Amino acid sequence: IPQKIIKQIGLLDEKYFFYFEDLDYCRRAHQKGFKVFYLPVAKVLHYHGAAGKAMPEQTHQWLVESSKRYNGLLRYYWLTLIISLGQKWRRLIGRS
Repeated sequence: IPQKIIKQIGLLDEKYFFYFEDLDYCRRAHQKGFKVFYLPVAKVLHYHGAAGKAMPEQTHQWLVESSKRYNGLLRYYWLTLIISLGQKWRRLIGRS
C-alpha cells in the first residue's frame, strides 16, 4: 500500500480483530477517491493461520462481531436470515 494512501486513510482499524479489516480498508480507500481493484487470481497463503482452526467458537464470535460492525446491525440480521433460509432450502431439496 503506497505511503500516500496510508497517510490519508490510516492503518487497518483495530476494532476488526479477525475478519472484515480488509473490506473496511478498501471501503475507506474508495470513499477517499482511490481506485480499489479486485484480482480474483491472486492468492494469499496463511502458513501459520491455525488460530481459527484451534478456536472455532471464538473464531465464529469474531466473525459475528466484525460482520455486525462492518454491515451494521440491520444488514447483519437481514443477511443472516437470508443465508440461514438458503441453507435450510438446500437441505430441504437435498443439495447440501
